[in-house]
Amino acid sequence: MEIMNRKTFGCQGEKGSFSALAATQFASRGSFAATMTLVSFSNFDELFEALKAGVLDYAVVPVENSTIGPIRQGVENFERLLRWRPAILSETEIRVTYHLIGPAGSAASDVRCVYSHPMALLQCQRYLERNRSRFTAMADDDTAGSVKRIVEGGDIHAAAIASEFAANVYGGTILEREIGDSKDNFTRFFLLGPRGLKIVVGGRSSAAMKTSIVFRVRNHPNALAECLNIIGRHRINLAKIMSRPIRNQPWEYLFHVDFEVPSGTDGVDGMIGELKKQTQSLDILGSYEVLGGGVR
Repeated sequence: MEIMNRKTFGCQGEKGSFSALAATQFASRGSFAATMTLVSFSNFDELFEALKAGVLDYAVVPVENSTIGPIRQGVENFERLLRWRPAILSETEIRVTYHLIGPAGSAASDVRCVYSHPMALLQCQRYLERNRSRFTAMADDDTAGSVKRIVEGGDIHAAAIASEFAANVYGGTILEREIGDSKDNFTRFFLLGPRGLKIVVGGRSSAAMKTSIVFRVRNHPNALAECLNIIGRHRINLAKIMSRPIRNQPWEYLFHVDFEVPSGTDGVDGMIGELKKQTQSLDILGSYEVLGGGVR
């Protein structure tokens, strides 16, 4: 695809983060490809606010990890989806490979303290446990930000756990490669845009398609089972289901469902119509393309 337009993409974290890497993928492939201007935000609330205010064309957010399941930011971002109501436009996955990164002139034997995001530390637990006599692990706000700080600080006794992408962005030295617990570790990311901007199913995108919905069941026995039976009767492949408590309503839940969209829309439209009759409320978060392949 020839890229003719320039768009502003936002993500949480410094340049060089996995979210920034996902933004690069969204900007280079798929129906929303564009020449990218990347804007970094210190937290997700600021990111969602900027998208709603029109400061950004798109926002990129992580939602879950293949090794540890729904990540804290992903669960919180689901709640932000319900609060700010952007549209999910696309999905991609990034292979998450962690390295021990130090400033120029350092060596692995010099390291006494290692910094990274808590989720990165969690995904490198076995490595950290094996080396707990060598150094202390410290939680930081961002993987790429950790690299930036230790490179700028120049302390050979400090290192970060992050991607090779971050090491290249900030001039860090990779001291030990592939230290994560899993070699097949992927994080799923959403591309978000203004409400009303969407891909038409069966339209211009040749990528695989998904739809994400959120609904609240009626208060009677087998209510959730009846909803799932509706999806099953329409022979639609359920890709994910997740329950979330409703704030200030103890023991009441919303259900977030992702399903694959078959060719044509009749089956999906009919299924959604039946679900709306069966539920207290239902909202479509987005019908979106899935970029295949990921970054391996």
